[in-house]
Amino acid sequence: MPQSMLKDTAGREHSILKSLGQRLTAIVFWNAGNPYALDQFEELPNDLVPFKELGVATVAVHVGPEPDNYGELCRQFGQGVLCMSDPAAAYFEKVAEGGVPRTYLVDASGKIIWLDIEYSRTTRHDLRNAVHYSLRHAAGARRDAVR
Repeated sequence: MPQSMLKDTAGREHSILKSLGQRLTAIVFWNAGNPYALDQFEELPNDLVPFKELGVATVAVHVGPEPDNYGELCRQFGQGVLCMSDPAAAYFEKVAEGGVPRTYLVDASGKIIWLDIEYSRTTRHDLRNAVHYSLRHAAGARRDAVR
């Protein structure tokens, strides 16, 4: 993932790469005006936040101007998520073409290991599978290194 500094809901700047989780990070690009992207953001507490205890961070980047209820959306659905804003879509354009939603799963070094360009029931399942697989694969690699 490319490096960038983005602001959270309180206006504090965060480095994307310094915000990565211990093991994995799901970076979700969304926009409140896109029903699929908004649905994905609203499902973060169910889809990704439960993995936090396993070293998986979630970063949600709102692409485009913030809606009036942006802060409320983040308070309601962004518990356990680093909510940031990319109002001019400058960072998003470094990562992707087209629209949102976009989801990237990156390892602790920032290497993209999985991505999707939509959000649906199938991609929710695929994302959870990618997280489970990556966590198991990393645990197996650590066990092999100790032997």
